[in-house]
Amino acid sequence: MASFARPGSPVRLAAVDFGGSSGRVVAGVVDADGIRIEGLERFENVPMTLGGGLRWNADDLFDRAARAARLLQHRGGAFDALAIDSWSTDYALMADGQLLEQPFHQREPRTLDAMREVHATVGTWPLYERTGQSSLPIMTRYQLVADRDRGALECADGMLMLPDYFAHRLSGIAVTERTNATTTGLVEVHGGDWDDALIQTLRLPRGLFADIVPAGTVLGSLRREVAVATGIDAATRVVAVASHDTASAIAALPSTHDDVAYISLGTWSLVGVETPAPVITRAAMQAGFTNEGGIDDRNRFLRILPGMWILNRCLAELGEPLPGSGPRSSELLRRAADLPRPAALFDPTDPVFIAPGSMLERLRQHADLPAHPEPAHLVRLVVESLAACFARTAHEAAELSGRPVREVHIVGGGSQNTLLCRLVADYAGLPVLAGPAEATALGNLLVQARALGAIGADVGELRSLVRRGFAPVRFEPSAVPTP
Repeated sequence: MASFARPGSPVRLAAVDFGGSSGRVVAGVVDADGIRIEGLERFENVPMTLGGGLRWNADDLFDRAARAARLLQHRGGAFDALAIDSWSTDYALMADGQLLEQPFHQREPRTLDAMREVHATVGTWPLYERTGQSSLPIMTRYQLVADRDRGALECADGMLMLPDYFAHRLSGIAVTERTNATTTGLVEVHGGDWDDALIQTLRLPRGLFADIVPAGTVLGSLRREVAVATGIDAATRVVAVASHDTASAIAALPSTHDDVAYISLGTWSLVGVETPAPVITRAAMQAGFTNEGGIDDRNRFLRILPGMWILNRCLAELGEPLPGSGPRSSELLRRAADLPRPAALFDPTDPVFIAPGSMLERLRQHADLPAHPEPAHLVRLVVESLAACFARTAHEAAELSGRPVREVHIVGGGSQNTLLCRLVADYAGLPVLAGPAEATALGNLLVQARALGAIGADVGELRSLVRRGFAPVRFEPSAVPTP
């Protein structure tokens, strides 16, 4: 690995983190002594209806992130490097290096026919055995087959996952970072490269797929025309970090040992354990677990579950503030915590809760929710149902992987929800360590610093830097309720 900084010397970095409902750019300084966050700029990520479907506004996201980075640069000085992470599965179709159309949103219900076709052609178990991936309608392989069937691939000569697309706009280099590639359902689970035979079977053009590179690859400096257009210093290097946001978050897990389960909690929740190798069993497939790449060829054995999406959509419909948004939201959570446990919980994994639309109406139909719920009762029902589901899944991950678990780490924005953290500890019967909330950005910064040579390569060293500056909050189980 080329070294761009003197070992131990500080580097100033920008982590661009795109989430399903918002984005942020975090400015941080990393050296051998720790991580210091110097600034943070947030912006909305609002999907749009275009061309008969729900899509992401990639151009607007790029512009918002560039403005945020420019503001942080103005306040604190030029960056040594910049890197992007985002949610998985969604991608940009390219032609001659340009975006062909605004990318489809993963919640757009357009893949069910494609999913049935793929399973009929290949088989559910052979797919899992080859790729290690559970089957969800949002997956890249089903989206690409749907694009094939509508003729969109005939005009495309490239496909880049969204963080790779943004990195390409910045650097001019078209590659696919490994952690995000493993979420597509098109990568060989043991070989780590594109599954050419599967791609051919699905009649997808092999030329769409860029070379896969490991997290921590320095792509180069900012393109001069981009530097002029955005105002970001032209010497800023662009790094391919663990570009799947959960992989970045787990890189920054402040754990001291391996016997932990993690919950990366945002719009989605990803619950699992870190393993040295993929877990490929029929039991894992039937339980809905998937294998995704982590930094340094580690495996993230996890289940993808609904996260704060359900609660946030309900609160928005009621005109209530989202958790963590201020005193009013804190008071709402406090009132919910004082309520008795609901008589019955609902299953957050029911596919009915994935699609856009009225979440309140779906809860009225599929849960014990009155027509006009009091907000605190609604919060308690949703949070309790999520907590029971998360705890159950953490124990399943331990059992299916053979990995003992003696504590649960919750990272991401949901780690600030103290009611949820306390209930997960109760349902799991294990201590919960909550935080850091900005784990994804911290992991992004750490992998950048390591790529530049400013800090050591060992994962334990990366995590010790997080513990030193962002100690988690501990919740002990007070009871073990019956789910």
